[in-house]
Amino acid sequence: MDQAEDHLIFSAVTDDGVPLDPDAATRLLTLPGTVSPLPADEGPGHWAEALAGQAAAQRSGIKRGIAERNRKRRSLFDAQDEVDRQREALIDAIEGKLTQTAHLGTLFTVRWSLR
Repeated sequence: MDQAEDHLIFSAVTDDGVPLDPDAATRLLTLPGTVSPLPADEGPGHWAEALAGQAAAQRSGIKRGIAERNRKRRSLFDAQDEVDRQREALIDAIEGKLTQTAHLGTLFTVRWSLR
């Protein structure tokens, strides 16, 4: 359960500073394109704050997703443990019935005679 996990966080903003959906940002990276210089007033400082906010939101979403997955995993393990306990109880009950022994003894005797 303590396995390391890697997550890629994709963030992008429009020229107006509006953050894009992470799925849209991911798709943008698959498109062919060319590199062109940014105008002086649109450098990394211009949109770094918007990207940082979006990255923080994605990070917290990932953490919530991991916590939810761990909760579900614990719930599954608890359910499996309960099934195992019930299975063992049933096996014990069946074994108890199979190992029953019969005792043969006289309950009463009847004697008669003809005259």
